[in-house]
Amino acid sequence: MFEKIFTSRFLLIYVDFEALHSSIKRALAQIDKSNNNKGISL
Repeated sequence: MFEKIFTSRFLLIYVDFEALHSSIKRALAQIDKSNNNKGISL
């Protein structure tokens, strides 16, 4: 029982981490895009 709870908790944390990681990557891509646009506009 305890192992089951622990495993589900760990999976939830892992999924949250994956989501956070992908959102960070998306944010960095947005920043890169805006920087490139600024460079082109200059």
